[in-house]
Amino acid sequence: MKTPFWIAMTSLIVSLTSNATAFPSRDVVTEAIVTSPALEEAKAQREEAEALARVRRVGPYEVALSGSVGERTVENGMAPDATYSEWRMDVSRTVRLPGKRGLDRQLASLEYDRARLEYEKAYQDLALRFVDLWTAWRRDQQLAELLQQAAEEAEQLASMELSGAEIGGSRQVDAEIALAYASQLRSDALRMALNAERQKKMLFSTFPTLIVSDLEDVDDDLTSHTATASESVRLIDTELARVTAEYGRVLRRRQRYETLPDPTLSVGFSNEFGGRETAVVASVSIPIGGRARAATSAAASARAASAEAALRRVVLDGEQRVAMLRAAAENATLQEKLARDGSGAIRQSLIRLESGHQEHAVTLRELVQTRRNLLDTEQSLITNRAEAEKARLQLDILLGRFGTAFSSPED
Repeated sequence: MKTPFWIAMTSLIVSLTSNATAFPSRDVVTEAIVTSPALEEAKAQREEAEALARVRRVGPYEVALSGSVGERTVENGMAPDATYSEWRMDVSRTVRLPGKRGLDRQLASLEYDRARLEYEKAYQDLALRFVDLWTAWRRDQQLAELLQQAAEEAEQLASMELSGAEIGGSRQVDAEIALAYASQLRSDALRMALNAERQKKMLFSTFPTLIVSDLEDVDDDLTSHTATASESVRLIDTELARVTAEYGRVLRRRQRYETLPDPTLSVGFSNEFGGRETAVVASVSIPIGGRARAATSAAASARAASAEAALRRVVLDGEQRVAMLRAAAENATLQEKLARDGSGAIRQSLIRLESGHQEHAVTLRELVQTRRNLLDTEQSLITNRAEAEKARLQLDILLGRFGTAFSSPED
């Protein structure tokens, strides 16, 4: 006996939605993100920034050693020419003023913090990208399976109608309607399968080392990880903007010191006339400041003002982004519930219609339309479940509260 359409569809949708929240284990996801080319690039950039911060901490000046060796000939008309050997050696070093040294240490510390936060932001962006690609792949894969199942059921219905038309129990036009409906579903299933394959290729090209074998269920409770509306929002983007703003303020103070040039201290030793004349000379040289130094200070002030404005913008953007994700998760969850309730009501109606169709009390058009309504509702259920899951996971990642799969590694 053929399984009724509503029973087959119910068993399939239960199977699909029960796995909608399945994700790879934390170790698998972490390995995929850490070994991705984008994060390897971010790690190299972090190491470069940390090295430059060390250069700033120790300062740009080194001890300089210079020397010269020569011969001197003294001509004397009353006596033979005299030739003497001579040499000179100088040791010099430019010294940072104490105020500059302290500010450079602050700048170096902020550069370390900024490099760390930029790396964490790169990791977070990849985690968000992973969720986006994964949920899109899983959604399209499940929709393709749903449409494939519906197409097979529609083909069975068309076969029954064709058989009925041959013996005069059904109309030929009904058989043609059933065939057209099955063909449309088969086309939709193929299109969705191609979409799923495209999303899969994008996922595995972005994370080449990803291995999908061990899937874990993510907690369905939306309040288990996400912050409530009353909690303060602490985002990596905001922290990075704060560090950048503080860096601009310290750099502005540092550039003001550039109007006071660093002195260069040097000691010279000389030996002339074959050792008959020696000298030790200490000297100090100070560059004379000019308009270039003043212009540099003005540029630093402008950058600091820009960083302050960027901080205010980033704070507002972060709060808006979190609010939008919260609203998206809540809306998709509500739509999922409505779709689930609606599918239950349509299934009950479909039971009666299929029974009525077998007794020739319901037309095929009415039966096909009800099947379409059920299919649309089930597709809405899968889509909204995926959207709710994506918004919830991305919100948790942004807030740094999701410890199951997307915590930034300690390294």
